[in-house]
Amino acid sequence: MEVSKIDEYKYVMSLIEACSVIPERACLRYHLVSVTWFKKWQVYTSSHDEDADHPGSINDDFATLCVAKELLLNSDQFFGSNFLKDGMREDIHYKVLDDQTWRFLHERYGGIDVPRLSIELPKDNNGGKNDFLVEINLRRFTTITFPRVKYIQGTNQPLHTFISRQATVLELHA
Repeated sequence: MEVSKIDEYKYVMSLIEACSVIPERACLRYHLVSVTWFKKWQVYTSSHDEDADHPGSINDDFATLCVAKELLLNSDQFFGSNFLKDGMREDIHYKVLDDQTWRFLHERYGGIDVPRLSIELPKDNNGGKNDFLVEINLRRFTTITFPRVKYIQGTNQPLHTFISRQATVLELHA
């Protein structure tokens, strides 16, 4: 069934409004979308003009927000290699979408998935309710090799490893 652009806009915006800003539990899937792409999508779907510019694939420009792949030592299978540069901010550089909204948009537009998970924050000493958040920036470990020798590739510059704050030492070792 073909959905009009206006109906698509209304549907996605209703999904975004219905989504809880604060996750209800750990391990819920979320996805980051470039604000630049999202704004193009909003213009495209809210326009009555049939010749409005198509927004293209989701996150085509996301590489400008991420650490260069050649500086990465490894990439976790779930998170891939899309780690945000320092200083990137929600609703200015990226938007966080829940899994249902992401799947709907990705089915229509395709593009680069930048997945994230919700995590549980450490409990306070007051025995209060658990708090959860979407882990946007992963913990960064920088690897510098000494002595720097020319015949070992990658030793001229620091390499970065990113891992979830919820990961164990054993997972970091793997």
